Amino acid sequence: MRCSGLGRFWGYTREACAEAQHSFDEAVEIDPHYAPAHAWLARTYVWQSCMNWVPFAIEPALKHARRAVEIDTRSVLGHSILGKVWLYLKDGESAIAEAARACALDPNSA
Repeated sequence: MRCSGLGRFWGYTREACAEAQHSFDEAVEIDPHYAPAHAWLARTYVWQSCMNWVPFAIEPALKHARRAVEIDTRSVLGHSILGKVWLYLKDGESAIAEAARACALDPNSA
């Protein structure tokens, strides 16, 4: 049985993250205008960067997070992930701005 991208992402291992990334990448290939797939794909790259599993993974994270919010300007997940990317890139002002957008869109979202 094949597990979903989200199911694998929450495994928190290098292998699980890579498998989740593959699933989200397939979703982006199937529908390039599906914002959640871009956001989750970005999150896998952020996780790989934070864990030092893949060098230079933050660039594709930025690309996919930006794409997610371009596709859906009301994507809480997209703005949240973009904020994480900016934080990782040490751009605190942009990180706070994206986090504020995400909170404004859904104040009840954890």
